[in-house]
Amino acid sequence: MALSLIPSTIIRLVVVIPLENFGFKHLQR
Repeated sequence: MALSLIPSTIIRLVVVIPLENFGFKHLQR
């Protein structure tokens, strides 16, 4: 279970971080 959890956590970070950066850029505009 832990082995399958780790990749999904990394994928979430890889997806969430760019989305947050994109959102912050739009808010700063």
